[in-house]
Amino acid sequence: MRYLLMVRWNEDGPPLAPGEEASLIREHMDYDQELRARGTLIESGSLELEDAATLVRVRSGKTSATDGPFAETKEHLGGFYVIEARDRDEAVRIAAGIPSARNGWIEVRPLRSLGQVLGSLEAGAPSAERGAKMSGTPVKLQQPRIEEVAPMRLTGLMGDFAPATMREIAALWPRFAQQLERTRISGVGGKVSYGAGFHCFDGSPAFQYLCAVEVSDFTGVPPEWARIEIPRRRYAIFPHPGHVSGLGDAINAVHETWLPGSGHAAALGGGAPDFLERYGEGFDPATGTGDLEVWFPIR
Repeated sequence: MRYLLMVRWNEDGPPLAPGEEASLIREHMDYDQELRARGTLIESGSLELEDAATLVRVRSGKTSATDGPFAETKEHLGGFYVIEARDRDEAVRIAAGIPSARNGWIEVRPLRSLGQVLGSLEAGAPSAERGAKMSGTPVKLQQPRIEEVAPMRLTGLMGDFAPATMREIAALWPRFAQQLERTRISGVGGKVSYGAGFHCFDGSPAFQYLCAVEVSDFTGVPPEWARIEIPRRRYAIFPHPGHVSGLGDAINAVHETWLPGSGHAAALGGGAPDFLERYGEGFDPATGTGDLEVWFPIR
């Protein structure tokens, strides 16, 4: 998930000692390089003060531009970071490492796409009612096997979705497949691919879905691809003999029907996926069937 970190400071805050400003800038540059090396930083920048800003308005078809400053204020927005983080806790940890947090403060906000906002408005349903519900069609689940799975690294295209835009997930897979063909990465597991869902059961108004492959490391991964490290986890693994379009109903059935009576609890949170869809080497995209599994993390 992407977050905007806004670097703010107050004129009444602790002043910088002589030479400290240059040292602070160098710290920022080093921290930027560290975040880029970790694949976390998308963009960062320093801003001029408000007196260099211009306020633009359009009223009745007429444009007006007013030079700043626009109000007497002692608080300033000095810079920004756009980062990729697993969740709010990781975003806060990254914000705490920004050197200017020692003299000012960092405001952390999740980013939303306009499609995500529109989907939430069009859905019109309370977020608590969404969960991971799909069509609501009753599903007869296969008997699962319980497995301890070693840590995994997944990478691929991630999108933001809402109940009204869930059908757009299908369009994400062809884009990912085209990019994967042009990308040289150190893959694991042959032609196996994964779908992964995030924030599907926490009452959020929207969720993230990742089209991914497993890799041994993130060398050569395109910068726009998400990078997910999943710790060792225990999974209930359900074979899915039906069509790929029924995976959503199967996932919902696992969470709503199987889990409450299973003696297990869902192992959710921590930035790891809420579930995995595994498309094995026997999966046939032409028919949408074959070698499909739902992996649900448990404890």
